[in-house]
Amino acid sequence: MIWSWTCLSLAIGAQTVGIDLLVTTFRIMAGLGPLLTAIVMLRAASSDERASYVMRLKTLKGIGPVWLLVIVATAPGLTLLAISLDLSIGGCGGMIEKAASEYLMSPWGFIGFIMLVLLFGPMPEELGWRGYGVWKAQEHHPPISTGVIIGFAWMLWHVPLFFIDGTYQEGLGLGSLLFYDYFVMMFSQSVIMVWIYNNTAGSIPAAIIFHFMVNFTGELLFLSITGDVLLTCLWSAMALIVAVRYGCGNIRSRSSGMKVNPY
Repeated sequence: MIWSWTCLSLAIGAQTVGIDLLVTTFRIMAGLGPLLTAIVMLRAASSDERASYVMRLKTLKGIGPVWLLVIVATAPGLTLLAISLDLSIGGCGGMIEKAASEYLMSPWGFIGFIMLVLLFGPMPEELGWRGYGVWKAQEHHPPISTGVIIGFAWMLWHVPLFFIDGTYQEGLGLGSLLFYDYFVMMFSQSVIMVWIYNNTAGSIPAAIIFHFMVNFTGELLFLSITGDVLLTCLWSAMALIVAVRYGCGNIRSRSSGMKVNPY
């Protein structure tokens, strides 16, 4: 958090004097914060803990067909449902983002679009937030509490982006309806991601793919304000169902044998 906020503060400072290259550089450095935190903490950890992290970084065996569907289809599914609900009440629904449509014009452009979405957010963030943060938090807290704690930290981590021109967050508007909508959605997603984490043997790739699908869908489809609010309601409803339906407890993962706190 300190690293990222420092870098983003420097980016804001560079923005005030019009040095765009430094703004971009500091934003990239800030995005590496969760990954760098995980690396520093793992260097101070025991060899067994480092081995556990590496195992979860490589493991895909905990992601069965059902969970793969949950990971890949949840974000686009909820988004399309929000668009349908918006249309059903007379709204304008959604459309392909202009920038995304340009990338879709060629195979190489599409590949570049995918890599851009993957590398700037999901990969460096999830190596830290879910890969390390959720893992360690659940040593002391049940799943729901972990989702709340990590979700709150994740929300705070994004706040400085609202002050940097050209970011998605800045476009929402500080203090606007979409400002609050954004954080409620993020908080709900944090709870859901703990649920996925605990049912895929703590797989870090599962968290990366889920985060990627959230960002990819958001970059691809533009929703009206009503659609955005409906989407947040759907994410919140899903998080509530997960929390109420599964509760919390301790079992051993069938896939890895490691002790986790699943929903």
